Amino acid sequence: GKGKSAPVLTPKDYIAGILKSRGSTPVEGGDRLTLLRDADGDGKPEIVGLSETDGIIIYNNMGQVLSKSANFSLGGADPAPSLVNVDNAGFAEIVIGRSVFSLEKDANGKLKILDRFEGSLMHGTNGQGPVSCVANLVGDSKQEIVAGSSVYRMATPPAGAKKRADCTGSETGEAKTWCDGKLVVVWDGQTVNGATALPNGNREGFCAVADVLGADQTKAPGPDSPLDGTAEVILVSNGRLLVLNGQTGKLALNLDSAAGTAGGPPNVDDFDG
Repeated sequence: GKGKSAPVLTPKDYIAGILKSRGSTPVEGGDRLTLLRDADGDGKPEIVGLSETDGIIIYNNMGQVLSKSANFSLGGADPAPSLVNVDNAGFAEIVIGRSVFSLEKDANGKLKILDRFEGSLMHGTNGQGPVSCVANLVGDSKQEIVAGSSVYRMATPPAGAKKRADCTGSETGEAKTWCDGKLVVVWDGQTVNGATALPNGNREGFCAVADVLGADQTKAPGPDSPLDGTAEVILVSNGRLLVLNGQTGKLALNLDSAAGTAGGPPNVDDFDG
């Protein structure tokens, strides 16, 4: 805002102003994040935002509402969405914390929420959130979802199933997990390391995924300990900085980040060259 008495203008408020100027939209102001991406592969970006009551709103590139979902419980006060093709099939999915929302087009060709798949452990909060990270951590063809110190993946659906309504009720194993709308736990930090090394107060957190350690994870990276090309999970969690092996969840570092009792999402890069 301009002037001492003007309200603080957040990125969401700025984007909301653009949307309202171009179309009829119920988008509110506040600190909900809005995301742009071509979700359905038609060459035009869609806009995904969250209402103040945690409904998912999908807009076209001109700010007109395509669909608005029912309100969801997303595990935190200020969730942030990601748009990623998690299963490498069909449309992109909307990922919010430990939840994955698949998409479909209605009879009028408008994108809308189809199904929800949810994990059972951490959400990815740190005072606010949830904020999750999506990356290929274990080296297969699919993406994993990092939410706090828990890592999930989509289950493999039954043959021929495109939506949960296609399930017959006779599924077993991983197909049943998919039909039940659940995500598979790849690893959980506390399960791997124990409650002493990773206590309850540090299970949640904001994440980043990057290669920050060498093969010998007890040493700082450098000429005698080069990066090994394998990504780690970095968490800012309740004032601490955690680094976990991306493939196994083994805790490599647990440091006081001097961030008080919370802290924002980590950003990893070679800032000094």
